[in-house]
Amino acid sequence: MEKVIITENDILNAKTAIPLVLKYTLAKYIAELSCERKAITVKEGGVDAISLPDMVQRNTLMEQQYKIGVFVKEYMGKDFSPVKESSGADVPYLMSADDSDGWSDFETQIDRLKRSKNKEVADKCYEILNDYHAFCRMVSIEIEQELQIKNDPIGRLAWLCKSLINGFTLEDFQRIVGEIGALREELGESKESEKQEE
Repeated sequence: MEKVIITENDILNAKTAIPLVLKYTLAKYIAELSCERKAITVKEGGVDAISLPDMVQRNTLMEQQYKIGVFVKEYMGKDFSPVKESSGADVPYLMSADDSDGWSDFETQIDRLKRSKNKEVADKCYEILNDYHAFCRMVSIEIEQELQIKNDPIGRLAWLCKSLINGFTLEDFQRIVGEIGALREELGESKESEKQEE
């Protein structure tokens, strides 16, 4: 990991803001890809009883890698090699963990450059951080909404019921009908014996 040093010249060449529509699009993109499925299984006595619908959780590592990637590409205007999918295609804006470490203190560096004697540099530092923080807030809101929708208890219960019904075969139905018939016969017999005892 090679630490990146941000210079005053980098700030002068940086964008102070990215368009609102791009912010929104990137926030939705990052939210969708930073939420990962987690399998949930209820166990009874050490034996798997039932697999519940997956929950969705926030992958904060991936979220940070995306946000740093957006900062480097969109604000600083610098290229980097994004992480590749298993197919070999680039994942846009996803910076590797190692490269992200090199940029890990970019906010601190820009914060220090706010005190530059060059007024243009100082002003741009404030503007860049303000716009980047607005973008980060949008990402957080989109992730929270994604988690609420995908972890909705009623939706998960409906999904479980649907999967149970879809997995219900004709043989299962016939078996249950047979069991109900046997129970009726048993109940009928016990009622008959009760009447005879009276």
